[in-house]
Amino acid sequence: MKGIKYTVNTAFILGLGDAVSAPAAADLTFDPRGRLHLDAAMHNTDNLGEEAFQDGFLVRRARLGGSGDLGGRWGYQIEFDFAGGSISYNDLKISYDTDAGTLQMGQFKVPQGMETLTSSNRMTFIERASSQVFTDSRRIGVGFDQSGDNYHYSVMGYSHSIEGDPDGDAPLGAAGRVTFNPVRGDQVVHLGGSLSHERIASNAREGSVRFRDRPESRPTEGNRLIDTGSIDARSTTKAGLELGFLTGPFHASAEYMRAEVDRDSGSDVSFDGWHVQAGWVLTGETRGYRPTGFRTVEPERSSGAWEIAARYSSVDLGDSGILGGEQKNFTLGVNYYVNPNLRFMANYVMVDVDDSDAVDALSEGAFRDDSPDIFLARMQYSF
Repeated sequence: MKGIKYTVNTAFILGLGDAVSAPAAADLTFDPRGRLHLDAAMHNTDNLGEEAFQDGFLVRRARLGGSGDLGGRWGYQIEFDFAGGSISYNDLKISYDTDAGTLQMGQFKVPQGMETLTSSNRMTFIERASSQVFTDSRRIGVGFDQSGDNYHYSVMGYSHSIEGDPDGDAPLGAAGRVTFNPVRGDQVVHLGGSLSHERIASNAREGSVRFRDRPESRPTEGNRLIDTGSIDARSTTKAGLELGFLTGPFHASAEYMRAEVDRDSGSDVSFDGWHVQAGWVLTGETRGYRPTGFRTVEPERSSGAWEIAARYSSVDLGDSGILGGEQKNFTLGVNYYVNPNLRFMANYVMVDVDDSDAVDALSEGAFRDDSPDIFLARMQYSF
């Protein structure tokens, strides 16, 4: 119901704005955009029991929206997701291009995590690495970014997401990310770092944070094998490091992320995660590059393009008495690109979980030293 309410309100505001600005309609452009990601999964659940993960299909994303110009240097982007039987916001922002860079206002991604900032249409694997469990994804705020020949930086001040209405004072945070390319041309070397700090609690509001993650698979009845549970917190500080390399059909990247939680009671805690991945386009195409991440593969022949890839990820959610567990995943992937808008993907994920006290409603207890295997497939179309 909340998603429907937000959608109606947004439609009304956009319609009113269009009516008021009718004389300037000639300056308004609209480019439709959307995506459909249909997933299927099969599981070998090891010690968890057949009820923990169920084989089946999932509409992972079903998005529609548009972007364009509002006249002069102003632009906009708006996108809704209809997957899961509800309506939710994704990007909803206005932008203004200055001589120095681009100013953004609205809801968009917090500048942290190369994997998180890479569009789901362009990721090498079906799901993002578990190391991205610490990123904040989309929030309401104001940001600014600038790019040069071999550098890019972005900053953002933000609060909650559109659908994350807080009780009492809203959380407030600030984030920044810088990337540098010491090599740019036939080969690309990407170096990056990010830092964010968010006030969770204030005098008028008690705060808490929670970190948890699925085993890089979504058609799993919502089950997560690692989970810190709710942690009282005054603030969080998150830092990330990035490394990327691209040459011809080969590409590789690695990230490390760490989250520090400043608590009201008990010892402060910290958690971290990292991943490394590589891919090879068998048909010889080269992925493009932007500071937010590698671009997708565009086939050069009518028969399409093939890519193979491998990834290892590790996340540790245990510290100072919090037994959120440690999850390590090894993933093998194959991608077939029919054209720039349509591709088919297959992933085989080997999961290893240690020392987890995460309690699932289905398992009704703790599971330790579990090693489920997951086969994932996706049909992905975007425009």
